[in-house]
Amino acid sequence: MSRPADATVPGRVARGAAGAGLVRRAYRRSPLRRLARVDWTHRGLRPDDVFIASYPRSGNAWLAFIVLELCGRHATFDSVRFEVPIVGAHSRAPALVPGGGRFIKTHEQYLPAYRRAIHLVRDPRDVALSYFRFMQREGSLVFRAGDDVDATFDTFLGAFIRGRLHPSGTWQGHLRSWLDAAASGNATILRLRYEDMRADPALQVGNIAAWLGFDISSAEAAQVAERCSLERMRAAERESDPSVFGRVRPEVAYVGPASVGGWHAALTKEQQHRFAAFDDGLAQMAYEAAL
Repeated sequence: MSRPADATVPGRVARGAAGAGLVRRAYRRSPLRRLARVDWTHRGLRPDDVFIASYPRSGNAWLAFIVLELCGRHATFDSVRFEVPIVGAHSRAPALVPGGGRFIKTHEQYLPAYRRAIHLVRDPRDVALSYFRFMQREGSLVFRAGDDVDATFDTFLGAFIRGRLHPSGTWQGHLRSWLDAAASGNATILRLRYEDMRADPALQVGNIAAWLGFDISSAEAAQVAERCSLERMRAAERESDPSVFGRVRPEVAYVGPASVGGWHAALTKEQQHRFAAFDDGLAQMAYEAAL
């Protein structure tokens, strides 16, 4: 029996799911990227700057909202873009950190230029689910009529675990670079787990404030947590000018489900087992081991 033209073709993978090819992966490891995408973008950093550091899709924007609210600013996606910019766009960022530093976001592995940082970590299995949505939003993973969603996700997951989707490499390699920096004393780092922030946001806001040098009460910490709740961030996204996010698919929200443990239901047993590649990092961050 013939298959309709728009029906799913078993095993047909959507464009972009396999991540970077051999040439792009070689470029990411080359001195050229180091010069063009690292050294160049990291010019003009100061020892008192504070980096908001995380692997992609780990809650970096949420943390940026929180630090802005602690500074007495009204956090929006537009204000975050200028007041907590990504590294490389930091030259005009305001000095909001007590003592005069700036807040700067980064998804890079640890670099010696990062003297102070808040390092946010999220379970890589939930990161992968969020990343799959995000790639569709930004257009780096494109479904055509007939593409097999399950086969595409399975291919994507292999690329995620191998570190082929982002220049920062694997989740575990990224984590290890930051853990090693803290252990060696090369940087002053406050480490947070996304799951702990979700469980008790007011407590974690208080911890962030104390580390930065803000003197706030527990009631004030609770107010900041409420102003930065996921519901408020979703509202801020709806109210933002679309140009803030660049060329994306607006029907795929930036602030997604923000799941904690959503991977239990979303991943097959075999897919869960693949995360054994990250067992060391999972154990170091007290996450459930892979099956």
